[in-house]
Parts: sequence; C-alpha cells; structure tokens
Amino acid sequence: MSTGGTFTREVVEVQNGPDGSLIKSIAIEPDYHSVSWHRFDNEGRLYRVKTTNSNDGVFYTFEPPYIATGIVKEGNSWRNHFKSVRHEPGSDKAEVLKEVDYEVNVQKNERVKVPAGEFDAFLITSELMKDREWVAEGVGMVKYEVIVEGELVTYELVEYHIE
Repeated sequence: MSTGGTFTREVVEVQNGPDGSLIKSIAIEPDYHSVSWHRFDNEGRLYRVKTTNSNDGVFYTFEPPYIATGIVKEGNSWRNHFKSVRHEPGSDKAEVLKEVDYEVNVQKNERVKVPAGEFDAFLITSELMKDREWVAEGVGMVKYEVIVEGELVTYELVEYHIE
C-alpha cells in the first residue's frame, strides 16, 4: 500500500543456478505494470538486475546489477555504484540515464506495525536516496518511506503469503 494507492508484487519464476537464484516478479499498479529481475547470491545479498515497463516495452538495466538488499545485520553497510541504462524496444542503442554512487546502512532492529501485522525488522537507510526501509527476515521489505518532490511517500505491506 502506498500513500497514493495500492500495488501487488508477485514472484512468477525462480531459476536456481550455481551463482544463486534469479527471481522474476511482476508489480501490478492501477495504471502501470512492470516486470523485475532480481538475483540472490550465495551469501544472501539481493541484486536488482533489470526492470521492464510492460506498458511501452522500455526496459532498464543496472550495470553492474546493484545490491538492493545486502547482508541485513545491525551495523552492516554496503556501497552501490552503477549506471541506470534505458533501452528502447527494437533499438540497439542504450541511453545511460545516470551514474549512481551511494552507501546503505543497516541502522537497528525495531518492531514495526503495518497493515499485514507487526514485524521485528531491520531499519535500512540511504543518505543519497533519502529513504528508510524496514526489512523482516523471511518476509522482505515490510515498509518503505521516501521523500519525493518534498512529499513523504510511504509503502506498507498489506498482506503476503508464501507458497
């Protein structure tokens, strides 16, 4: 659930390999659908590899794939340095949108309440992104806050299930 509405993310495919797992998920929002690929390495870090806007076929790669969630343990941190690259459908040309370099810090473990319940979660922050993310073991992100154009936008986990 976000400040402006709701969306659903569903894992639709998992491919296991010697270097970890590649996960394909679909995010469904009222006016926007996207497909994302993430990869877990054998140490437990989650990398964002690619995102496709299914409305117009444009897709974005992250070169190299960046660490969406590192080793989540109080006091840990990791640094991300990558290029965000836009690819137009049917074109061999790719446009580098921006080069990003920032540090992410696991601040502390705290209890957080969201519509899906209460969770013991780690608070993760990034000074560059000006965001705060709460990640619960075995669940993933349960809450996310970011300032966009001076306005606080909040996403909270409404429900989840694991099959």
